[in-house]
Amino acid sequence: MDALTTPPPRKRRTKIIGSIIAIVVMVALGALAWYLKNLPFVYPDFSIAAARAHLERLHRDSLEGRPIQLRQPLFRLTARRGGDR
Repeated sequence: MDALTTPPPRKRRTKIIGSIIAIVVMVALGALAWYLKNLPFVYPDFSIAAARAHLERLHRDSLEGRPIQLRQPLFRLTARRGGDR
C-alpha cells in the first residue's frame, strides 16, 4: 500500500483530560467498609477478614477523634461518538 491507498490513522475517541488525587474523609468505619466492599475498583479483592487488624486500628483512631482519610486517584475522560467532531 502506498500513501494514496492507505487509510488515514483513526483518531482516538476517548481522551484523558486530567487527573487529581482526592482526599475522601470517612467518620465511621462502617462507611469505609461499605465503600471498599461496594466499589471494587478502589480496592480490588477487599475483604474485611483480611483487613481486620488494619480496620481495628482505624476504628481506634476514629474513636480518638481522628477521621479516616483515603487518597483516591480520580481522572476525567471525554468520549465522542464515531461521527462527532
